Amino acid sequence: MQKTRCFVTFSHAALHKKSAFFKRFVDIIEQCGCSIPYRWFDHGKDGSCSSASVYECALRAIQDSDLVIAEVSMNSTGVGQQIVYAIQQRKSILLCLQKKYEHGNVHTFLRGTRSRNVSFLYYDSLPSLQRDIRAWLSKERDFSPQLEKFNFLTTQDQKFVLAETSKKLRISQSELLRTIVDEWIKHQKKKAQR
Repeated sequence: MQKTRCFVTFSHAALHKKSAFFKRFVDIIEQCGCSIPYRWFDHGKDGSCSSASVYECALRAIQDSDLVIAEVSMNSTGVGQQIVYAIQQRKSILLCLQKKYEHGNVHTFLRGTRSRNVSFLYYDSLPSLQRDIRAWLSKERDFSPQLEKFNFLTTQDQKFVLAETSKKLRISQSELLRTIVDEWIKHQKKKAQR
């Protein structure tokens, strides 16, 4: 069986403060059966990789991944950008957050996401995190398929409704259309089972 390709991310600033913790975090993900083809956190320790190179490689790695796992207990603009990009690419995303942040206001923006591809995992310790990631992976095996371009002709009224609704929901028109089609497919499956 092919391993799940995973893009792993966390705060670069936190990496320097808690390198042993994040090394263990990465080890746990690999022990749960994921491969991590692009390890941005191992690049450029000697200053040999440019920021532009790391940025481009990270975006390609997200595109090529089955799954994105981020440790988000420490704020990071870069991790936020990667999460948004992964949402746009319709990747399954697991956000790991220390349990002490579960009810605070510090991560309100993250928790406000409406993307159904984003899951939160609150953990007490690294051993509990390993158990919980393993359990999540066993349930979450149907990772989002790669997107394919599809042209869609619409009337002016339909375009207006799509634009207004997507604006209200704070999602792209493409994501809104995918959601509508996904709901229609679910409805058709239920109808066929009757």
